[in-house]
Amino acid sequence: GHAEIRRLLEALCELPARRRQILIASRLEETPHAEISRRFGISTRTVEKE
Repeated sequence: GHAEIRRLLEALCELPARRRQILIASRLEETPHAEISRRFGISTRTVEKE
């Protein structure tokens, strides 16, 4: 419900900016890890950890 969405948004806001951007790209936008790694200049392994 709305309470769960609010808690999720609050948790996202507490994350460091880069981690939040990676999480959004990976989980919400379903961007492939290879694309995220190119976008952020990091390894795909780092994407998986973030």
